[in-house]
Amino acid sequence: MSTTTPNTTNRLTLPSRIAEPARDTGLLLLRVTLGGLFVFHGSAKFTAGIDGFAGYLDSLGVPFPLLNAYLAAGTEVVAGVAVALGLLTRLASIPLAFTMAVAFFTAKGAQLSAQGGGGEYPLALGLVAVALVLTGPGRFNLTTPLLRLIGSKRVALQAKHASAIAVSA
Repeated sequence: MSTTTPNTTNRLTLPSRIAEPARDTGLLLLRVTLGGLFVFHGSAKFTAGIDGFAGYLDSLGVPFPLLNAYLAAGTEVVAGVAVALGLLTRLASIPLAFTMAVAFFTAKGAQLSAQGGGGEYPLALGLVAVALVLTGPGRFNLTTPLLRLIGSKRVALQAKHASAIAVSA
């Protein structure tokens, strides 16, 4: 009596030599798109006049509307650039997610209605930012090479100090 084991492999699973670069390329596209959208919207708040955005926040009852207008627009620009470049992506995605949560619950009243100016857009952007907090930037990012550079400089600095100590002893 021969026993056979059932084929439990998923036929849709890509080999790792294809899946890993595809995942990293997908995260790159996601980051660049999300970061670009945030930079676009944040810079538009500045170029259109931050006072107008502050007035809108004031009409929603947001406290310190001018300060929060600068914080929201600045966060969108600075963190958007960081996310697009893959620079401290997980950290930069947190304030973006928070900003979109505030937009969803205050400006959009937590409503999902495209016809009524609902909150689908800030909700989607916020959830993508949360996804980047969870997944990280992927292989194509600037954080990894910068950390390597900092690490190599630290090792060189430690070696320099060690040799100076040895010479003085």
